[in-house]
Amino acid sequence: SDGFPTYHFAVIVDDHLMGITHIARGDEWVSSVPKHVVLYRAFGWELPTFIHLPTILNEQHKKLSKRHDDVSVEDFIKQGYLPEGLVNYLAMVGWSPGTTEELFSLEDLVKVFSFERVNATGGIFDRKKLNWVNAHHIRELSDEELAKRLEPFLAEAGLADVDHELLLHVIATYKEGAHTLCDLIPPLKMALATVPEYSDEAREFLKTTDSSALYDALIEEMDAKDELDEAFGDTIMKKLQEKTGLKGKHLYMPLRGALIGELHGPDMKSIFLMLGKARSIERIDAAKKLFG
Repeated sequence: SDGFPTYHFAVIVDDHLMGITHIARGDEWVSSVPKHVVLYRAFGWELPTFIHLPTILNEQHKKLSKRHDDVSVEDFIKQGYLPEGLVNYLAMVGWSPGTTEELFSLEDLVKVFSFERVNATGGIFDRKKLNWVNAHHIRELSDEELAKRLEPFLAEAGLADVDHELLLHVIATYKEGAHTLCDLIPPLKMALATVPEYSDEAREFLKTTDSSALYDALIEEMDAKDELDEAFGDTIMKKLQEKTGLKGKHLYMPLRGALIGELHGPDMKSIFLMLGKARSIERIDAAKKLFG
């Protein structure tokens, strides 16, 4: 009566004109099947195959909602999830390959997926599991490919002109612990800063630990180098241990705390290669002044 075609009429015409042969949708559409069958038959068109999938549920066991759960595709893109990670995870919600395997490339999913193995009941959307799957796919990408994927996030953070070599060092240092692309932006900002933002734990440790001899020994070793290379990274901790007699957390924590503002994190070789000589000396000097 308002001059607009009704939905059920329009969707049938649209699907037919696009040559749709299989319609996979949520099980809340089961009640619409009779209407659609009648319309297809009225036009004399071949029926597509209708497939109804169980609804994905949130942690409260209610239907996952774009309105309430921030789960539109755009949301996942902005949050730094890879297409590969999201597709892999969603395929596993309510479906099983019949093995214990959970990590698949898109090509592998095409080979092993079948509607026959879809569960009849809805699966729970588990953000922690999604993060675990996405982290795997991040690690599978090369550092150069990750740098390309990071471009829109760098632009959003005002870091579009960041030095490419530094970016690659940050990626190599932190991608093992990244669950999303967004996780790589804070360490990049940290690497670019004059001094790191010290965590409360690091600040307290550095205040109560006399590391002046350790810092002096490190600066002496760095001053003897034109730049901090792989060889420096491979040998420096052993040299510092021999020079100072320190080991374990008394050797590693003061250095990590001074260099990246955290007591725990990447291995020291990666940190030195990421920051380079000038930044490393600058940060050790800052720690000496701040924490004496």
